[in-house]
Amino acid sequence: MASTIRKEACTLVTGARSGLGRAFASALAAEGLRVTGTSRRSGSDAFDMPPEIAPLHLDFAQDGVEAFIGANAALLDEVDILVNNAGAGVFGPVEEIDPDALREQMESLAVAPLRLAQRVFKPMRARGRGTIVNVSSLAAEFPIPFMAPYNAAKAALSQGTRSLMLEARGTGVTVIDLQPGDFRTDFNTAMQRADEGDESRVLRVLDMVERHLQAGPPPEAAARALVRALRRGRSGTVRCGGWMQVCAAPLARRLFGDALMRRAIARYYRLDA
Repeated sequence: MASTIRKEACTLVTGARSGLGRAFASALAAEGLRVTGTSRRSGSDAFDMPPEIAPLHLDFAQDGVEAFIGANAALLDEVDILVNNAGAGVFGPVEEIDPDALREQMESLAVAPLRLAQRVFKPMRARGRGTIVNVSSLAAEFPIPFMAPYNAAKAALSQGTRSLMLEARGTGVTVIDLQPGDFRTDFNTAMQRADEGDESRVLRVLDMVERHLQAGPPPEAAARALVRALRRGRSGTVRCGGWMQVCAAPLARRLFGDALMRRAIARYYRLDA
């Protein structure tokens, strides 16, 4: 397959104000693409980014994806590369998570990106080219304790993306399930937290999650993985992050199966301590 990176290709990156999304937008602009990046913030302070990245407001919680689609029909008809990255997590025991937060996780992390993918797929197919990148997570396959809504939403997004890969065969449209592991971003700072109480194992897992994130590679490493995937021009699942997460864990799962992997994850997070 040929590279899907073409100079001046119309590119939309959601959640581009910070973290992985900011790195994605900057890297794609450096490749000569015409990048629009969305942010939940609006106004002149939405971005502190190079002028070649056009800012656009998108807040699933306030406006909803349908309002965004209705207001940006011309842009979405033109998009050559869609990078669905926007979203944040919720941490806490499953019984303490507010039902509204549970619904919001599914809406913002699974329903909204799949709806955007649905919207751009038809014009891409008519042109015979285009790329849809849905940023799921390694948590879709290796769940993080006390992040059940996040894990579930990312798994739904991953499976929806893989389904779209099948439907896109022969259309000229490339579909990528990008699964990042831990990267050094402010993800945990933005994460909503349910009542953690004083249960020691909940607090211990939260501390481990934060330490792993800060020990991870910089977000620019994920951006390089995205660019490499776009240059390959093939549909598929792309994992990125540290060697243990990207290489060792998937191999162990294939060798030992789900039951042993759950035990390994529980031991890793010291849930039985």
